[in-house]
Amino acid sequence: MMTNEEIQKKIIPSLVNLKELLSTKNKYSIPIYQRPYDWDEWNITKIIETFNKLQNEKEFVFLGNMEFRKEKTDNQIIDGQQRITTTLMLLNYLMPEVYSDNVLLNMLKIKVQGENNTIDEQEKFKKFLKNKEYSKKEMEELENNNSRLQRKKRRYYRSENVYKLNYYYIKKAIPTEIKDIEQKKKFAEKILENTYVVIIKLHEKIGESEAIEIFDAINTTGKPLDTKDIFKIKMYEYAKKMTKKNPEEVIRKINKLYNEIEEKNNEITDIEKKIIDEERTGKSEYDEINIISEVFSHDDILKVYKYILIANVVNKKSKEEIAEYRSELFNMSNENFYNMLFQRILNNNSRKQFVGFEQENINEDELQTIFESYSKLADNVLNLKNINSETYFAYKMLKGYNRYRFAYGFLPVLYLWKFKKMDTDFDNFVINTSKIFEYYSIVNKQVINEVKRFVNNLIIKIVSSKSNATEINIEIEKKLKECNFEILKKELNTEIAKNWWNKNIACLILAKKAELENGKDILKKYQRLFTRKFDIEHICAIDDNDKRFTKNKNTLGNLMILEYTINRKIKKDKIEKKIHKYKDSKFQIVLNELVEINCGVKKYYKDYDYRQKRKVEEVKKYFE
Repeated sequence: MMTNEEIQKKIIPSLVNLKELLSTKNKYSIPIYQRPYDWDEWNITKIIETFNKLQNEKEFVFLGNMEFRKEKTDNQIIDGQQRITTTLMLLNYLMPEVYSDNVLLNMLKIKVQGENNTIDEQEKFKKFLKNKEYSKKEMEELENNNSRLQRKKRRYYRSENVYKLNYYYIKKAIPTEIKDIEQKKKFAEKILENTYVVIIKLHEKIGESEAIEIFDAINTTGKPLDTKDIFKIKMYEYAKKMTKKNPEEVIRKINKLYNEIEEKNNEITDIEKKIIDEERTGKSEYDEINIISEVFSHDDILKVYKYILIANVVNKKSKEEIAEYRSELFNMSNENFYNMLFQRILNNNSRKQFVGFEQENINEDELQTIFESYSKLADNVLNLKNINSETYFAYKMLKGYNRYRFAYGFLPVLYLWKFKKMDTDFDNFVINTSKIFEYYSIVNKQVINEVKRFVNNLIIKIVSSKSNATEINIEIEKKLKECNFEILKKELNTEIAKNWWNKNIACLILAKKAELENGKDILKKYQRLFTRKFDIEHICAIDDNDKRFTKNKNTLGNLMILEYTINRKIKKDKIEKKIHKYKDSKFQIVLNELVEINCGVKKYYKDYDYRQKRKVEEVKKYFE
């Protein structure tokens, strides 16, 4: 066990001002496993606002903690990269005679790689220093009042060179009264003399993982590391210990993937905005969108990879061991799973559940194939290509309208990762899996272990090298046949309006049927259904005391889906007034209801029992 004296030699904290920290004699390096420089305008504005307090006679300001690890002649930055880089760029503008371009290049060695080895972060930083100013045309684009165009252009300039864009933000955030050389110099001196940080220096013998653990424990003002960052650092350590893997090549691949994810999400967001604009009928405070986005995160990809890793190991276990693995590993968060996985691989010390996970289990190339599956699915869904209307509806329901959506919304991606094709088998997989989740969302008031066990076994079967698409679908169909439709009917006959899941699932199914019977542009109609924000409308309002309607108003026969904008204008009007607004709806289910109401309000009330029975049967038939 280490003594206090030994610990104090390895971890040395101190309070310093920026003059000492950013002395031009100091050299800093940003290790290859760190994320690239990625602050935005909000971060720049906040740090300049902190420095500006010194202009208002504030004696000092505090910039938080920073952590460094000694590495030969450099101080390796564990925490503080964004703040140090931004402050050096600010000083380069305010005091170029001291913090010149060459001084900055000498002080800051950026080992982080970009998409490939030729355009890394150091090259991007050099490129910025050679050309720091935007042209007049570029400035006009950045300052354009059209918010959508401005976002697009800023995104472009950010991807081109984030240092250059942030330099523009730095100059924009500096107080307007600081104009001439002397004023800039005085401001810089105040910043250097009166801005303090707590620095923690770590001995070079402390490894990357241990350094990151210390960072996580003390971090307060820096941007906290998330799972994707921790995963990259662990992969770097893993590659360093593997004789056949080049750590820099591993990091290059992961950085490239992370960049591709960002670019793909920007592309998806642009397409979704276009879809929204096509659907927008006018500007009002109620004109809101309810799009189930196809954007996916780094964490989503790591989640699928987690399940693949677990399933690969579980497939080698005995039946007795599988139950134990399934109950614990599948329920772990990404962060806990990857921390324990790498503890096992790097240090051979983890809980017994990770026995069986070895070095050869890890293959970073698999992340790319998962990304490609996400991209392929998003492209087809957004562009309404290679996907039929039934599959589209089921896919959106699976992602947005069941109790299991957050846990298992990735299943179509996992299926594509394994079988590669969006074919008839894929359609059956998505449609039947979605129905299972919808059914159990209605008949149970919470997520149940029976479904979780079924899905975990399903994941194991999908990943297994022995499985094929037909076997997977037979397994799902068997589960669907277990559904008790009498219980379903019973639930659908309750006060369904009081249960968010039940009313939304049932009313969406009825809306689907109405659009299908209408028979025109079904895919576009379904896209609209999952793009517009909607309410579940009480046709006869809850507090309407009309004696002609004596039935329970919270049951399915009195409910229908209705555009949010229309419903909020109707509010609690009587049915005779509502029907004039119903005509504005583009949902076929609303127009169908309007036809029935127009046959006579009195008859409509009288036929309530028939409508309730008919609607319940239609929902039941959807599942059968």
